[in-house]
Amino acid sequence: MRKLSARILSCILVVASLPAVGPDISSAADYFVSTNGIDDIFSNDGLSPTSSWRSIAYALQNVSSGNVINVGAGEYIESLSITNRITINGTNSFFSTNPPFERHLSATVIKPYFTNNANFPMVVLVETNGVTIQNLTIEGDADANGMPDISYGIYSTN
Repeated sequence: MRKLSARILSCILVVASLPAVGPDISSAADYFVSTNGIDDIFSNDGLSPTSSWRSIAYALQNVSSGNVINVGAGEYIESLSITNRITINGTNSFFSTNPPFERHLSATVIKPYFTNNANFPMVVLVETNGVTIQNLTIEGDADANGMPDISYGIYSTN
């Protein structure tokens, strides 16, 4: 009986010493994308506005779950697939006018890379839960002819 108790105790100690499973929130980082950035991890690490990446798609390939991608003002021609639990923050602009007309507008605009593509009929494909997208505008008219070139702005499979 003592050998069995010792084995159970040693199993409990081994399990208690294993690392926790799940995203490491302590390693979450903010990354930056801007229209004048460079998509090269060797020259830009994306960790500050002065070392930002150029495309949101490049940032999505290089960040981990729990990270935040801050996207600067400007127009981005991209089709995005999100597979990590991340946050994408656009740049919010506040227009102060008469109180009933005050409003916030996004200075970050994403337009589709693909037009009328049956295989990717959206600008943003979200393939996981836990994704936050805020303070940005998604336009479906890539060629500015007044007609939508995609079926969905954001499409989630969850």
